[in-house]
Amino acid sequence: REKMAERRAKLEQRKGEKPSKAEMEARKAEMQERLAARVESGEITQAEADDIREKMAERRAKLEQRKGEKPSKAEMEARKAEMQERLAARVESGEITQAEADDIREKMAERRAKLEQRKGEKRG
Repeated sequence: REKMAERRAKLEQRKGEKPSKAEMEARKAEMQERLAARVESGEITQAEADDIREKMAERRAKLEQRKGEKPSKAEMEARKAEMQERLAARVESGEITQAEADDIREKMAERRAKLEQRKGEKRG
């Protein structure tokens, strides 16, 4: 949880900045190290780590494929619902507290509001 809080703090500092290619590679390496550590500690199995890596690769491929495309309202609602389900599952499993989930939801709402504000400024 402490590392998670540190990552959140770093992200908060960088709001609005696009990470460099080197920073993205460093994040990827860090994620691989964290997965390896979780397998080594017995927190997850190697198969679970492989599944996480596969999902990350699928997500990356999907993002590359959709670069420049704007998601539909239905897709955005589906993403929002999926995120809510994942948060609920993390609370239920004890990975995070309800307060942490509420904080994540609040930050998501703030991001959406800022995005909408920027869209409005571009139009106006």
